[in-house]
Amino acid sequence: MNTNTKPLIKRSHHIILAEDGDICIGEIPGVSKIIVAPPEWVKDVLGKLDGTRTVPQIAKELGHQDIEVSEQDLTGFIAILHEMNLLEDNAFFSNALTSEEVERYDRQMLQFSLIDKGHVHSQIYQERLKSSSVVMFGMGGWGTWCSLLLAMAGIGKLRLVDGDDVELSNINRQILYTTSDVGKEKVSAAKERIYEYNPNVIVEAFCEFVAPDPHKLASY
Repeated sequence: MNTNTKPLIKRSHHIILAEDGDICIGEIPGVSKIIVAPPEWVKDVLGKLDGTRTVPQIAKELGHQDIEVSEQDLTGFIAILHEMNLLEDNAFFSNALTSEEVERYDRQMLQFSLIDKGHVHSQIYQERLKSSSVVMFGMGGWGTWCSLLLAMAGIGKLRLVDGDDVELSNINRQILYTTSDVGKEKVSAAKERIYEYNPNVIVEAFCEFVAPDPHKLASY
């Protein structure tokens, strides 16, 4: 981690101080780590890994508090935490996500951070979703639910394809329609509803049925 990094203990990880002096970071098996019998200064350092300070700033604060730890030990300890995948860089700035999107997907990105094993910042995972497109053929029971979940997750573009209109019998199981939509094109009603849930998604509606390509059929 460079000197401009603002190391943050991943928000999905709690710091637990054991009675025997050991420190556990995280609570999920396979992800959490235990620091056995750490020196006293480790507790002070962990308290400063809140994403508001660079490593040099942390070192300066420790010096002002007369907490004895060498710069080598401090940077080495933070490097170890990084290798253990316990840290995230709070100075990271996404050029692809707006501040509204960062807030909207906050809890989802927290989970990305939790399961990440490649030192990839959680916002980068969200950027990948935003840069992706999905085509949904059929806006019935499966199509409406899948489209809604994709939109709420932050997929970048949805293309909805269905030639049907909304019928009253659709309302009890097809999530994107209400009684007032009866008679409307399914894709148009679904597009309107998706934008109510997430205006950041690009939705393209195609009111048509998908048929086999006659040119491909002729080649068989």
